Amino acid sequence: MLPAKNIKLVDPKKQSKIVRDNDPDKTIRDGKSVDSAVKGAFATALFSMSEIGFDKERSHAVVSYHFWCGSLCGNGATLVFQRVDGEWKKTSRNCGGWIS
Repeated sequence: MLPAKNIKLVDPKKQSKIVRDNDPDKTIRDGKSVDSAVKGAFATALFSMSEIGFDKERSHAVVSYHFWCGSLCGNGATLVFQRVDGEWKKTSRNCGGWIS
């Protein structure tokens, strides 16, 4: 889960350089402990989301997200939601995902 108080809009190109500089693969080789390296990577990670797509009836929605914190640090997926009784609920439909 992302800590909402620490989320801010960033320039993705500039943030990508920061993510690469804080990549746990690099910082562990530079002498940081695994715990410290991962915490540092999470603190500077880049989270992005696609636009939300809807079907014609507006009963289903699709959105993709990516959380990238280094070369072997991150995850993402495409989520499908269905409108049920006026509320959007995440479905169990699998549209792919990744973990690194």
